[in-house]
Amino acid sequence: MKYKIFGIDLDGTLLTKFKRISTKNLKAIKKYVLAGGIPVIITGRSIVSAYKYHHQIEAYVGQKLPYLSCFNGGLIKNVNTNEDRSIFFNNAIVKSIYNDVINLGGKCWVYTKNITWQNGVYATSLMFVSVFAKLFKNLNVTKLEPNDIKDVFKLVIYTYLPNVRKIGEYLSTKYKDMNEIVEHGPYCLEVTCKGVNKGYAISQIAESLNVPLDEVAIIGDSNNDVMAARVVGMSFAVTKKSKVLNELATHKYRKSKHCVANAINEHLLVE
Repeated sequence: MKYKIFGIDLDGTLLTKFKRISTKNLKAIKKYVLAGGIPVIITGRSIVSAYKYHHQIEAYVGQKLPYLSCFNGGLIKNVNTNEDRSIFFNNAIVKSIYNDVINLGGKCWVYTKNITWQNGVYATSLMFVSVFAKLFKNLNVTKLEPNDIKDVFKLVIYTYLPNVRKIGEYLSTKYKDMNEIVEHGPYCLEVTCKGVNKGYAISQIAESLNVPLDEVAIIGDSNNDVMAARVVGMSFAVTKKSKVLNELATHKYRKSKHCVANAINEHLLVE
């Protein structure tokens, strides 16, 4: 089997619309592990949220899995040693970005070191806290105070449709070479430190496991998977919403709750 590592996105890829892993996907991942492969969750989610699915896969396949990555590469977890490789924004820069976003009419979720292990996130207003607390009942949504803006992994910016590009272009110009900005849906931008993305994460994990990048595959469904697709030997796009990912991916699938299983059974276990 050529592809020793398989980087797997969660939302829109591994998970169903009810945020579960299908039995077919679990069975295929187990076959991949028994053949010598290493599945790695690579997600924009927080560590607590990602751990839930990481442990579910471990329990099903009956083996420990060595790595997972969260916040689009902002945190890489070595599960065997319990070591974290974390990259935070410069505190002064992230406070400046935050203030600019508010002044431009945007709202923020702010993922920091101190709240992420509480399965939490900071939000910018009481109304924003109230709305998202109802939508994400298992998430600890807390109103952001100025002193909370430190050790930040990732910012998620929400705004109305015409303003997404405006804010993205403004931040890209003002903070050139200081951050990564990804459009994640029509009303959302994800912002991490410069050079921190899923491509960085899968590269670091592959190096740690002594696996060449041309023996790594990834699967995803959105713009935050593009940088990973650029650096690996095989890539799967499972949506049409990211034009760049679809153009770049070596293989394309229609969105399906079994797309991970299809990629493993039709390609990774064959090629």
